[in-house]
Amino acid sequence: MDHKYTTVQLSKPPLPPSKAFPAEVREFLTQLLVVTRNLETAEAEAIASKWKLGRGDDLWYYDKEMFRHLFGTEGGWALHSEVDLLCAASEVRQRRKISMCLKRKCFNVRLRNVFHST
Repeated sequence: MDHKYTTVQLSKPPLPPSKAFPAEVREFLTQLLVVTRNLETAEAEAIASKWKLGRGDDLWYYDKEMFRHLFGTEGGWALHSEVDLLCAASEVRQRRKISMCLKRKCFNVRLRNVFHST
């Protein structure tokens, strides 16, 4: 019998909105564990179910120790590592957006000054 395996590349889920309710954060954490740690959904849900009251923005502010307190040593380490990477990537994208926006505004102000000075 010849078995063929297919590799499917799953992408990391986006960070939940800052005002996301706990259920949304748990869903995000579950997806993150499935995609990044190759856990079965039931196992990922069991770990993520320990998130009870926090909102989306708490993911940005909770430190490694808080993650370990909530999810245990191994689960906390894994989730903090993955969330930290997503937060860092999101901050870089946000800085780029701000930079581009500022450049556009500066350019638009210069154009306005050119047209209004004539």
